[in-house]
Amino acid sequence: MGDLQVAEMAAPTWRRIAAIQKMGLALFLLLLLAGLAGLLGKGPLSSTRAGEKDSLLWADYCRFVRYHGPTEIQIHLGAPLTTNGLVQLQISKEFAAEMEIDHVQPKPIEITGGADSFVYAFKVRTNETVQITLQVQPNHFGKLNYQIGVAGGPSFSLKHFAYPYRRKSMDSIIRGLIIYLFLLIVFRFAGRRTLANTTNFDLVLLLIISEVTQQAMVDNDHSVTNGVLLILTLVMTTLGLSQLKQRFPRVRHVLEGMPVVIVSQGKLRRERMDELRVDEDELLEAARATQGLESLQEVKYAVVEPNGEITIVPKRNEKG
Repeated sequence: MGDLQVAEMAAPTWRRIAAIQKMGLALFLLLLLAGLAGLLGKGPLSSTRAGEKDSLLWADYCRFVRYHGPTEIQIHLGAPLTTNGLVQLQISKEFAAEMEIDHVQPKPIEITGGADSFVYAFKVRTNETVQITLQVQPNHFGKLNYQIGVAGGPSFSLKHFAYPYRRKSMDSIIRGLIIYLFLLIVFRFAGRRTLANTTNFDLVLLLIISEVTQQAMVDNDHSVTNGVLLILTLVMTTLGLSQLKQRFPRVRHVLEGMPVVIVSQGKLRRERMDELRVDEDELLEAARATQGLESLQEVKYAVVEPNGEITIVPKRNEKG
């Protein structure tokens, strides 16, 4: 009989497989980091500003937006730009071709169109700064570029890049992380024996938890993109915790606990059994199922493992 095939695998082949696996994990991690940073929605890399704050004309908007996804453009106009209680916001016609306006606040009193632009007229108070909010949706994905300014006054260029997504990816990632960590904490404090032996009631409870968890993470977005992001979030979080537990034993002890001896040299340790919510019936059930023992007098050691399972070490027959 030869050795196992895994043992005979050539070292160069193993190195190539390991390198491909690391590159794949690195790619998944980069996707998650990009979502958290705002590359696929709102975030530090996406939020930007056109013009200088507190100047006569400036705007806050998102550099990265989602195709057919809602986004806001907040335009701030200084008091000197108002004339006779009126301000005229001029928007290039490229804006109309690339953006669909859902709502304008405050509501304009008049909209006129010219050869190269549209003019939105707003009634305002004299000598007061004005904030105009445009709630829009990109009409296509790719680069978007248009001009916004004041009729006969200053203007600036706004540039977006629209992704073919319909949801804030950062929200999906954060929701997945929060639910994952919350469940980790809940089951850690609930005790290792909580799900070790699943009864019918436990099964119903798990089904309810899974349904609530699914709704909390998915919300109203059932798209493939959102599902992929959530799966990546959960898998990468699990892998990250595994790496931490492997490198730092204390992290493993905190997250999973340590084995606890509840029977030593045939003697029951009642305090530990009470703490872990293990009674004699469960102990005897484990002895029967794993070792075929008939009574607790045949048990030398019993250990509750970090996963909640009970390991039985029977007494040896020393006769003969």
